[in-house]
Amino acid sequence: MATTAEGVDTEAQREVLRKLGCSQMQGWLFSPAVPAAKLKQLLAAQAAA
Repeated sequence: MATTAEGVDTEAQREVLRKLGCSQMQGWLFSPAVPAAKLKQLLAAQAAA
């Protein structure tokens, strides 16, 4: 079962979640919140790379 943890802000939180078997995470550790238009730009840039 895929489990997504929200609000992961520190490396310590990420490590604990990994040890507990959490397979998906999101939060400020990975990226701040972005508007939809900015997200489209980020995804397009990543696809072009």
